[in-house]
Amino acid sequence: MGTPTDFISMANLGETNVDEQASCILKYQNGAHAMLHSSIRCETGQDAYITGTKGSLYIHKQCWKPQKITIQWHNSPRKEEIEMPFIGNGFNYEAEHFGDLILEGKKDSQIMPIKETLSILKTMDQMRETWGLKYPFEK
Repeated sequence: MGTPTDFISMANLGETNVDEQASCILKYQNGAHAMLHSSIRCETGQDAYITGTKGSLYIHKQCWKPQKITIQWHNSPRKEEIEMPFIGNGFNYEAEHFGDLILEGKKDSQIMPIKETLSILKTMDQMRETWGLKYPFEK
């Protein structure tokens, strides 16, 4: 959906200044919203929902390494479940892709371009600023 045009975010910082729990709502130019929550304080659902004008996707627990996705079309009893074999911890595919880029002499990814990565980091930095969270290397 691109870079958010606005966001609301809050976090609970622990005694060591770690963001132990955070929530945010992102707003996009096309009117879409995204709601995110993370926590090391409690067990979260670890699943994800993506809802659009024609239907929704439910990415079953654990969404960073899903084994099953359910597709539901609006105004229809039609539902499809897709089961996927999964190998690794969820981040091995990213590492493998990065390794392939290096071996191919490429400096950017068509899957996750550096421009998008930098945009996400900028949004995350803005969120951390609203929380009052600075990393030790930031002065």
